[in-house]
Amino acid sequence: MISPITVARVTIMTGLLLSLFVGCKEDESNPAGGNNPPPSSQIYPLKSGNRWIFSSQRVNPDTVTVSLITVNDRQVYHLLGEDDLNFFTGGSNSGLFYQANDLWAVYGGVEQLLIPQTRSVGTTSYPHVTDTLSTDTLSVVSTNDQIIVPAGTFQCYQYKLVWYQGANVYNYWIADGVGIVKLYRQRSGGTTNTYELVSYIVN
Repeated sequence: MISPITVARVTIMTGLLLSLFVGCKEDESNPAGGNNPPPSSQIYPLKSGNRWIFSSQRVNPDTVTVSLITVNDRQVYHLLGEDDLNFFTGGSNSGLFYQANDLWAVYGGVEQLLIPQTRSVGTTSYPHVTDTLSTDTLSVVSTNDQIIVPAGTFQCYQYKLVWYQGANVYNYWIADGVGIVKLYRQRSGGTTNTYELVSYIVN
């Protein structure tokens, strides 16, 4: 028969082990305060170590990874990789973060709403407000595009970014909880490039 003292010891040891496990869990709090929304509901999944691999017209695939950096005393997520795929984090003082489940960007040292959690066709934000050309727009074109790429089939929002008065036009297809699935870029001179998601790791 197990004595009450033995049962008490086992209970205490189990509690200690559980507290150690919880205490060692990685903490990536939302830099704006509170916790990030679950990855499956994030507009763009942000966590250190996330990785996406894309095919394009280039010979070698393009890889994008996420790292946590500090800008203006705020921790933000920075995308490292091909410039076209860096999604408003191309500069050294730029990054992304969540506030009330909306996706915000720090660009040019200025914080601004990029994509709200509640979106509909026509929803528009105005990134790059610190630039001399302040007519840049990021607009929702579609809320339910089915896109087939090497990584699979995804239901996506389509966003159109008109940058520098149309010198560059980007069409992004982004699946919530996945990230960029497809990107089509067109320059004013007619040069184009298409990126398609080949594989990804999202934590």
